[in-house]
Amino acid sequence: MTPTIRTATEDDRPGIDRLVAHAFFDDLGRRLDPDRITPGVDRALVAEADGRLVGHVTVWPLGHWLAGARVPTGGIAAMVVDPAARGRGVGQ
Repeated sequence: MTPTIRTATEDDRPGIDRLVAHAFFDDLGRRLDPDRITPGVDRALVAEADGRLVGHVTVWPLGHWLAGARVPTGGIAAMVVDPAARGRGVGQ
């Protein structure tokens, strides 16, 4: 399996929600609301293999200052990989 990495679209939302709901639980074992973790797909990437989503990551836009100039950076959030696809390089 070689995953394809691409920018997420709204059509990916059901697959993203499935991955997020499977991966994230609160301290009482309840599933967390996917909108709390992945508020939109405009800053998200997905990994697709064999016609289905096997990974997702949200990149929050950030910035820092270097030598007096603002340098754009991104913070990685809500990275998930389908358990069946783990250990195959999806998260790289």
